[in-house]
Amino acid sequence: MKIISSLLRALLIIPLLAISGVGHAHLGMSIASGNGTNQSKAYRISVQKAWNNSCVTPNKKVVHGYWEAAFTRVNAKKIYSYPTNHNVQNGSLSAAVRLLGKFSLPVYIDLGLGISYFSNQNIAARNLGSKWLFEDRIGCGIMFGKRKQFEFGYRFIHYSNAYMAAINNGLNLQLLVLGYWFK
Repeated sequence: MKIISSLLRALLIIPLLAISGVGHAHLGMSIASGNGTNQSKAYRISVQKAWNNSCVTPNKKVVHGYWEAAFTRVNAKKIYSYPTNHNVQNGSLSAAVRLLGKFSLPVYIDLGLGISYFSNQNIAARNLGSKWLFEDRIGCGIMFGKRKQFEFGYRFIHYSNAYMAAINNGLNLQLLVLGYWFK
């Protein structure tokens, strides 16, 4: 219940930021849900701030970028016969590059890298080796709406400590993403 109330508070604060003085920045928010390694289920809420600059490549692709702060909860769907952690939360900060095609319905590809802190290094009988992990991602989707303010996409996220700990059992998530960009 605490998780739901925290998510609702975040959902209320984000639109207020968008119309306040901070609203001059191009802000977005998204929610995502999907499955992960070892029969886990993930839920994610994030806030994005677009970089100020974008460029057009020689083949007419537009490259944008954004910063993202996210909160993710991962639950084990399987009941294990031995003790293990059945849920974990993480907070992450990352940078993503978005390659946006010039079509009537813009298709995008995202590539990102960030850092994440997990509440526990074990989830669903998987030892991540550390609470501090790198977050690598690749995603794709479409932008739609009058201002192309809505997005629907797929995101693959890989968490790993990059062998900075003795154990490096990564965690993979496959998420469907719904997003909205203010301004």
